Amino acid sequence: GLSESAYNTACTIIGLENVLDGREGFTAAFLHDRGRARDPNFYYLTVFGDPGASSGWGWRFGGHHISVNYTIAGNDVRYQPLFFGANPASYPVGRQLMRPLADEMDLGRSLLNALNGEQQKEAILSPAAPEDMVTANRPRFGAGNRPPPQWQLMRGIPEELHRPMVARIARFAEHLG
Repeated sequence: GLSESAYNTACTIIGLENVLDGREGFTAAFLHDRGRARDPNFYYLTVFGDPGASSGWGWRFGGHHISVNYTIAGNDVRYQPLFFGANPASYPVGRQLMRPLADEMDLGRSLLNALNGEQQKEAILSPAAPEDMVTANRPRFGAGNRPPPQWQLMRGIPEELHRPMVARIARFAEHLG
């Protein structure tokens, strides 16, 4: 499963559904018959196959801002895709500012800010984030909703940025148990 740190982050992200629901005025009742669009109870665990079976099995935990997927075959464990998102990205708690994905966001921004102008043009896929996930839980990509290959973003990165890139990757890997 998740590391202790990742579990705590996941719980915080799930709790943000209440904050987001409040910011939307508790009125965005779409997709659900329960009177709320944003609800921490709209996260689900799914088990595929027979746990412990040598032929393979898996589990998925997910909802609006989390997707954790594990596939197990014998002693071989795969844990992707993994997605943690936060909306809002920050919010006040007393005098403090809560930022559940602060390390990830700060590392990403520092990497982007370390690029020169040409590299930034290549690295920035769009000047604005999409309104929602590109695939929006559709089983297939439709015309115009396929992101460019990620390997292209790694071309020409100066050696001095390798360490921050590895640090960012390591931070995401810490979420795994």
